[in-house]
Amino acid sequence: MRTKTIAHFALTVAFIAPHAIQAAPACQKPIAKVASAQGRVDVKVYGKLFWQSIHRDDSLCPGDTLRTLRWSRATLNLNSGTVLTVDQNTTMSFAAPVPQETVSSWFINLLEGNLFSRSRESQRLEIHTPFINAVHKGTEFMVTVSSKQAEISVFDGQVLGENSAGKITINKGFKGIAEGNRPPRVQALKITPEDAVQWMLYYPPIIDDR
Repeated sequence: MRTKTIAHFALTVAFIAPHAIQAAPACQKPIAKVASAQGRVDVKVYGKLFWQSIHRDDSLCPGDTLRTLRWSRATLNLNSGTVLTVDQNTTMSFAAPVPQETVSSWFINLLEGNLFSRSRESQRLEIHTPFINAVHKGTEFMVTVSSKQAEISVFDGQVLGENSAGKITINKGFKGIAEGNRPPRVQALKITPEDAVQWMLYYPPIIDDR
């Protein structure tokens, strides 16, 4: 009897859960739209426990978490006009934009992976990582987060980096590096911006036959 009850409960959950996910209402003011999604790209809607696939033209809302799995990537268009390229094995979440007097401020939490941002106009974009928080006022930069450190490469504009151990200013042609609770440091980029981001931007994901 107990076995039948458990089986019945499992079937009920399996039937209801997908519908509950699909029925989740969209927010009134989306923060971004998916321009492209290649491979496996998932979203966890704010306040929900389940991951679900996301596709082109889907919207992302404040508080949503996005992840790309292996051999996957996505391109997102923020409402501010900024374009974000999200590399494989990346997890990031959105917070609500905070109104500013002269510029728009956007908050993104990058937990791991690679994120490339580009915009036609200079605007404020804040990226929070486990190692350093960055305030970008330029038009083109890349943030890379691993289990040990975070790197911020600036190709145009300027980034202000800060953690509990110190502050740095990262100008065009340089990158900031932060590890744990150590003061962040700046060093020159050893490769051109095109070499640094061309794989993310222009080359399709490699297909794993396995």
